[in-house]
Amino acid sequence: MIGPARTADVGDRHGLAALVRGESRAVLLVGVALNWAGAMKLAREVWPADRSRELASDYQQLKAFTAGTAATFGAFYLYLYLRQQRAVPLLVFGASLKTWAFVLSAVLRIERRLDRRSFVSFGVSNGIVAALFWAHIAGALRNKSGAPAPG
Repeated sequence: MIGPARTADVGDRHGLAALVRGESRAVLLVGVALNWAGAMKLAREVWPADRSRELASDYQQLKAFTAGTAATFGAFYLYLYLRQQRAVPLLVFGASLKTWAFVLSAVLRIERRLDRRSFVSFGVSNGIVAALFWAHIAGALRNKSGAPAPG
């Protein structure tokens, strides 16, 4: 089972410092929360309370599918949190998807095709989770190889 990377600061394995260093599996719970929040946001947009804001049928289907995909990834991160020994190989896919979401939204923002609020709520939040996931992967791989973690 891959555990947190070894550090001199063993007492802070689940605090903010450990989260930033990628030593806490709580990064997976951050992924769960982000994905489920995104799924709920998209679901509310597909079924608006104000029926005058109806979206085209194909766009509703796309949003509904995307909401389901976000919820599925949230469930996947929860599974990895509960089955830590499987986390690192599979988490590479989640980290890659989060990185893609950040890079794509950054490009759209630079091209002025995405407003600042959307960039922060979608792009930056995915970028932060991507960085945490990559740090977690790197920390777990360092720990598995026996190399001492910095700190």
